Amino acid sequence: MLSRPRTTPLVFALLAIASVAAAAWPPAGSTGNTRQGFAITGRIEGLADGVELVLRNLGTGATLDRSVVTAGSFSFRGVLTEEPEELRIITSTEWVEKGMLHYTDLLIGNENVSLVGHVDELPRIRSSGSVTQSEAESYREALHVKTSAVEQARVALDSIDADSAPDEQERAHQRLATVQAEVESWRARFVAENFDTYIGLLVHSYHKNLDHATLKRLFQELPAEMKASRLGQAVATEVAYPTPQVGDTFHDLEGLDDQGQTVLLSDLTDGWTLLQFASEGCYGSRLAVEAMKTLTGRYGEAVRFISFSTDSRARWLRYVGESRVTWGSLWQEGGRHSEAFGRYGVTGTPTFFLIAPGGEVVATWFGHSDGKIEEEIERAFDQRS
Repeated sequence: MLSRPRTTPLVFALLAIASVAAAAWPPAGSTGNTRQGFAITGRIEGLADGVELVLRNLGTGATLDRSVVTAGSFSFRGVLTEEPEELRIITSTEWVEKGMLHYTDLLIGNENVSLVGHVDELPRIRSSGSVTQSEAESYREALHVKTSAVEQARVALDSIDADSAPDEQERAHQRLATVQAEVESWRARFVAENFDTYIGLLVHSYHKNLDHATLKRLFQELPAEMKASRLGQAVATEVAYPTPQVGDTFHDLEGLDDQGQTVLLSDLTDGWTLLQFASEGCYGSRLAVEAMKTLTGRYGEAVRFISFSTDSRARWLRYVGESRVTWGSLWQEGGRHSEAFGRYGVTGTPTFFLIAPGGEVVATWFGHSDGKIEEEIERAFDQRS
C-alpha cells in the first residue's frame, strides 16, 4: 500500500513526465500558499523551437499559461487556488492542426516542477524529486504492464485469418476479454488499497468502480486535508448522491444558463428530458451536438434537451455561441469534479441520462454513435406507449 500524503504536494503523470523539486505547501484544498504559486520548467531535447505549449487545468477546463519553446526549453507560472490540481501540458491547437501533438498530465500543488528528457521519449520521460511522484510512477508503470498484455491479446486476435477455425477465433476473443477484465479488477484493487493517496482519488475519479458501501467507508477514513481537496469533495458528492440507475429518480441540479441566470434542472424536467454531460474538447460530444441539433427539431416540445458542460465558463460560453446550440446548456463551477458530474457519477463525456415524465431515469449510456440518441428515445417511447 502507498504512503499517505500529508503536507507535501504530488505530481501525477498519467501519460508522462515530471521532475519535482519538493516544496512544502499547505494542506489540500487550502489557499494559504498562493503567494508562492507554481513554476514549471522543462528542457526536452528535440522539441522544435517556436512550438507553442499550453498549460490547462483538466479539472476546471481553464487555460493557465502558455509558453513558446526556445532551444528545447519552456516554462509556466501561475497560482493554484485548490491543491493539488490535475494539469495538462499540450501543444496548442495551431500546432496540433499541423500534425504535432505532444502532451502530458501532472497533478501538482503550488510547487516548483522541472522536466527533462527527449521528444522521442514522450509521453514517458525521466522524473525524480518527489515521493508522491514516485508513487504515481509506480502505478503508471504497473498499469503499462497490464495494458501491454491487453494490446498483445488484441494483436493476436487481429492476426487471426478470417478463414481460421472458429474455435481459434473464440479462444483469442476469450483471451482478450480475460486480460481486459484483469486490468479492471487490478485497478479497482489499487484504488481500494490506496484510496488515502491523491493518485488513488484521481484514478477513482476516472473509473468510479467501487460499490457505494465501500466508497462511503473509504471516504470516512480519509484524513481531513484530503476530504477538503477538490478530489475529496467530489467523492463526498458521490457518497451523498449515488449514481442514478435505470428505475431511479433523477438528482436535481442547479446551474447557470448562458444569460447568467440560475436554473434548476427540476424546473426543466416536466416532460421527457435528455440530460447530456459534455465537453467542448471531446470529439464524441461534438458529434452528439450535431445529432442533437437535428433531433431537437424533430421532437420539438416532446423531448427537452439539456447539456451540462465540464469546461471553464469562458470556453463553454464561446462554444455555445460558435456551435449555435439551440437547447438548454448549463454550467457549474468545478469542471469534471463539479457537483453535477459527481451526482451523476460521470467519468467521461458525452454521458447521457434519459428521464421520463415524473422524473424516472429510463436509460443511461456513455459515448455517441450515429442514431444512438434517437434509438434510445424511441425505445423508451415504445416501452411507455
